[in-house]
This record gives sequence, structure tokens and C-alpha cells, in this order.
Amino acid sequence: MLSTLNLRIREYLASYIAGRISFREFQNWFIPAVWNIDQKRDPEAEVFAYGIMLRLAEYLNGDWTEDELKFKLNTLIEFHREVSTSSSSEIKEFSVPRQGLPFDRLISVGYV
Repeated sequence: MLSTLNLRIREYLASYIAGRISFREFQNWFIPAVWNIDQKRDPEAEVFAYGIMLRLAEYLNGDWTEDELKFKLNTLIEFHREVSTSSSSEIKEFSVPRQGLPFDRLISVGYV
């Protein structure tokens, strides 16, 4: 079962992808919601959030258009939907980076 945080991330992400909220609105909610996520003891939400952060940083770096970002984020939702239905032991096999997180890029361009 998905945690409340994981469900909220999916809700806001889906709203952004569908165009119900802007990129800025998504960021304004997402960044504080996942700040220090490694301390929340929620490995599924942590891996999911880091995947989103990576894609946001790449988008802000100019690697993709916003439509490409939305496609990649939608693909990420689908991947994590499949992972979340598998056994929890599989989730624990993911490694989460602790250095060079995308927040560095978000902060450097003035979004945080």
C-alpha cells in the first residue's frame, strides 16, 4: 500500500501532467513536501521523489521541452505503479543517491 506522501506526490504530479496546475505550482508544492525525504522512512516515496527531482533538474537545465518532461514524468508514474504492486523486498533493493541531488540545480536557478 502506498503511503500518504506517495499518494500526494502522485496527485500533484498527475495534476501537473494534465495541465490543471502549472509547473511553478507543482514545484511550489513538491519541493517543501519532499525536503529531507530521506528522514521520513518511506523508501518508496523517496525513490519516486528522487526520480522526479532528477527529471525536473534535467528540464531546468534545458535538456527537454515541457511536453517531454510531462511524458517522462508520466512514464515514471507508470513505472512506480508497477513497482509498488510488487513485493516490498524488491523496493528495498533500490539505492538512493545522497549527494548531488537535483535540489542543487533547483536552488541554483532560484526556484527554491
